[in-house]
Amino acid sequence: GSPDQNLVLIDGSTVYNPSHLLGFYSSFNPEAIKDVELIKGGFPAEYGGRMSAVLNLTQKDGNRDSVEGTATLGIISSKASLQGPIGNGSWFLGGRRTYLDLLLSLLPEDSLNPLPSFNFWDANGKITQDLSDNDKVFTSGYLSADNLNFGGGGLKFNLGISNKAGAVRWNHIFGDNLFSVLNLSVSKYKTGFDVDNAGFAFQIENSITDYTSKLNLEWFTSNDLTIKTGLDYTHYVFKYLQNFTGKLDSLPKDGQVNGAGGTNFTLPDDVFSGYLQANYQVNDLLGFQVGAHGYHYTLPNTNYIDPRIAARYQLNEDVILKAAVGRY
Repeated sequence: GSPDQNLVLIDGSTVYNPSHLLGFYSSFNPEAIKDVELIKGGFPAEYGGRMSAVLNLTQKDGNRDSVEGTATLGIISSKASLQGPIGNGSWFLGGRRTYLDLLLSLLPEDSLNPLPSFNFWDANGKITQDLSDNDKVFTSGYLSADNLNFGGGGLKFNLGISNKAGAVRWNHIFGDNLFSVLNLSVSKYKTGFDVDNAGFAFQIENSITDYTSKLNLEWFTSNDLTIKTGLDYTHYVFKYLQNFTGKLDSLPKDGQVNGAGGTNFTLPDDVFSGYLQANYQVNDLLGFQVGAHGYHYTLPNTNYIDPRIAARYQLNEDVILKAAVGRY
């Protein structure tokens, strides 16, 4: 599926464009990732708002015993990470950057045959703390950016793509069979370009910012039945700018749509959602998952209910049959 059809999460924060180099390179530094879960379709009711698949990533917590670090030199990029103990937990920092633009800057400039300059970078950070035997708090952040610049023959072109995400998660254990996860996150995706062609300039910028709170409860009622439920609230801010005034410092008026100088508007929306799902293991071979996810979109004042059911059968040691049907 296309990027808008796949849900990509890093420590509970949504990442809207999980790639560098226009899709040829992953946005995520492998040195900073602890766990990856990929659900390639027929995903459970816990996840909503997408059609195709779910990619759920968890960043490393860090070393609780000692400080250690790594550094790697590569042809395209180099990366480094550092981690260690702090308080009743640990910390982790990681970063990665390309250096094509740095190498090109060392070459003599050729106005007749200019070379494009490109770079990307990303950074990860996380702090883990144990508040008690039953409470654990995680604070994490993720940043990434791509920049492409070209200038020559009276043409100047700049392209930028960036992701910013941060989250605070609180895990609480009520008992042997019941625990909760509260996740507060913010994510911003921004893309845009500007062009100056022989003195006439224009630009386009597009951004999505979301503020999300999620509360999940998981209840192991027995060895065969698990019930999971949750509530989500997301406040979205969509911004779009299309500037054809001829000057980058002369912008269309805020709220102007398809005016003489272009378009400039901000659009907010609130989405309330909740889900309920159950996993039941009939026997060692057969299991079912049943659930539903409901939404209320404030801006169009529209409600949706997405029912889903899935089955899994262990045909033999080497073959598992899976089937799922639902609304996504």
